[in-house]
Amino acid sequence: MLVALVALAVLVPGITRYSLVDPWETHYGEVARNMRANHDLVHMDWPGTNMQAEGDEGFRSKPVLTFWLMAAGMRAFGVAADGGYSGELVTDGRTMAAIRMPFIACAVIGLLLVWFMLARLVSRRIAWLSVLIIGSTPFFCLIARQGIPDMPLCMTVMGAVSLLILALEDDGPLRPGWRGLDARHWLIGAWGLFAFVQAAYAVLYFVRSPWIVIPVFPKPAVFFPVLIAVLMAGLDTRVWRYYAWPLRYVFRVLVLPFTWSWARAGVVAEKLVAMSPLTTMRQVYLLWAYGLLGVSILAKGPPGVTVVVGVAVFYVVLLGKWRELFDGGFEIKRGLLLMTMVFLPWHLGMWLKDGLRFIQEYLFTHILDRATADPDKSLGTFEYYTSQLGHGMWLWAALVPPAVVAALLRARPTTREGRVRFLVALWAIAGVAVFCLVTTKFHHYILPAVPALAILIAFFLDDLWAGRDRLHPAFAAAGIAIVLFVARDLIWEPDRWIELFTFRYDRPWPSVDPWSIDTSDGFLALGVVASAAVLLLAVWRRAGVIAIGAAALAICTWALQVYMPLAGTHWGMREAMRTYYEQRTIYGDHVVYYGASELADDWAGRTTWRIETFIPGGLIVGQPMTVTLTVMKPEDERVTDATLTLVGTASHIGAHTIDVAFPKSELAKVEPLIARGRQNARHGGPPRHAIDADRLIVWNLYWRGEQFWSGGEVWGALPELKTTFQFAENDKVLKYLADRTRAPLGRRYFVISEAGHMPGIRGALPTQRAKETFEILDTTSNKFSLAAFEL
Repeated sequence: MLVALVALAVLVPGITRYSLVDPWETHYGEVARNMRANHDLVHMDWPGTNMQAEGDEGFRSKPVLTFWLMAAGMRAFGVAADGGYSGELVTDGRTMAAIRMPFIACAVIGLLLVWFMLARLVSRRIAWLSVLIIGSTPFFCLIARQGIPDMPLCMTVMGAVSLLILALEDDGPLRPGWRGLDARHWLIGAWGLFAFVQAAYAVLYFVRSPWIVIPVFPKPAVFFPVLIAVLMAGLDTRVWRYYAWPLRYVFRVLVLPFTWSWARAGVVAEKLVAMSPLTTMRQVYLLWAYGLLGVSILAKGPPGVTVVVGVAVFYVVLLGKWRELFDGGFEIKRGLLLMTMVFLPWHLGMWLKDGLRFIQEYLFTHILDRATADPDKSLGTFEYYTSQLGHGMWLWAALVPPAVVAALLRARPTTREGRVRFLVALWAIAGVAVFCLVTTKFHHYILPAVPALAILIAFFLDDLWAGRDRLHPAFAAAGIAIVLFVARDLIWEPDRWIELFTFRYDRPWPSVDPWSIDTSDGFLALGVVASAAVLLLAVWRRAGVIAIGAAALAICTWALQVYMPLAGTHWGMREAMRTYYEQRTIYGDHVVYYGASELADDWAGRTTWRIETFIPGGLIVGQPMTVTLTVMKPEDERVTDATLTLVGTASHIGAHTIDVAFPKSELAKVEPLIARGRQNARHGGPPRHAIDADRLIVWNLYWRGEQFWSGGEVWGALPELKTTFQFAENDKVLKYLADRTRAPLGRRYFVISEAGHMPGIRGALPTQRAKETFEILDTTSNKFSLAAFEL
């Protein structure tokens, strides 16, 4: 509990002080918002246009865990119900908290599992040092507060490796638990519940919409429960015997060329398929690790599994644990069943909905091609990540060389501490190797290796504290040089930190007027303090450990509470989007019904209409409002059946609501449609709403941040909500501005785009009045600007 409280106290404060960072947080946040809007936790949608001006391309580049976490955060904080009302996401800091808190929770879980393993196997001092070093590393603490898949991936790797090490060092019997429940019951219950919830949701999902299932597949209502039941039953040794029956013959044939004896091959095959009863803590720890690897596949695909398998392979090969492997000591069969039970249901659900397109885009384009073919043209091998580790670890990077040397000298298999240090070193090697070998490289990919390097540093500091080792002057000099060189880089290029978790690395830091953000004094002061701490560590060891820990906490606090509020404001568009909602004028509401019966259900006995929206400045009670009702034919939703407009006034203004009252003469206009609706109960899809207000035009933005902050108002289902345009669509912009049904005269129009595009936008406007009234309203960010003009 203390570990969790300390971690939360460091990571949580200030998460609402700056915008979600473009592009990833809003890029993924829009997918999660659509889950809330569509009430669909299986299929992932991404409405909008891309660089090729193709609309509604779908989202298949990442597995689902990130979006489940974000959707859960939104639900917990009461944000974006049904997709969110107009302007809700810019209203207050709950949006940032909802997106970021689940990922902070992942970081805390990873720290807890590392602490538990080290406290149990080595010492609490090393456990606390590890938590301090991992948590204060800028790489870790900055990404912990970002809504991106890398922290859930890092958490599963931290947890799986910690549990693997616990398994290898704790082979005792199962410990009795509460009310007769031991560790087996908690293990099977937790992962079984996780899998059955997925299966139950998939059953309800496909039963409600049977037409979306590809025709060659068995009935999902039967298949999903049976699949989970079969996989879960296989965890029991008695049931596994029946599953293993055909495998015996397969392995016997495969082994025969190596044994030259059918009988001998049978003995080997029997050994390979054997599954021992679940009776030891080693087995329980291993199966928890396999479960986390299943979660890691839901987080970011195979990288986490590859790192942990790499650790296990190095362990077997270097220590000669072949007999242990052959005897089933790594629970591979039961573990694979458990992993599959955890990650397969969602993948099957997406395949059932999207068919081969999901396989093509998700598996081939975004997993295999990124691992081998490099569609993003990343350059470099192992040297690519040296600068990222240097800038991301800063002070702690200075101690990586002596910590690695100490691990090589002290990682002996004769003591428990030596074996743990050895396994952590394997984790560091495997983590760095995997991401260096993967062809596609982004700065944040190397994150799962950072905790391993941090733990090696914790072992080294523990050696210094206990007097078992010292910081050699050569290493101290090298460490001070690393600290000062990194400080120099960060002084001249302060964007190096925020580029640890963004996509584009060519965006300028806001160092010029009117922003003039200068962080050099902070980096210089922290560099001097960190250098002094390294020097003190070489002279007075215990005082140096305390000093270096304090310096690391100072760097962490400054990064979270000073640097990110400055940088995050310029790497996001929340402020510009909020300015739009504050300044736009609301004229009323437009509701589209698919059948008169829907209108009758909504309007029978009604005297007022409520509009949910961000309340702009200047809106007053008594202001005229119109509500336009459009009824489409239920048998053909493309054909308009009736349209009428009711004129009323704003009778009450709430925190985010406008009540519109109508005179009896206006309400009488609706009666004929209500009567028709009562006679014909046929209807189509649910009604759609569009706030009738000054429109926001999006120019050449395609990462969906604008779509997220607007709650879908710049690319919605109704024609007036399709106001996102790319460079190649000048003709479409002009056509939109010339369409009086979508762009009425006498109104103000807002434009959001990159700051450098604004002069070109002004020149492209179709009328002299538009050019004369064009003004830039918000330049809070050096990346995004908001402008407005009148038609």
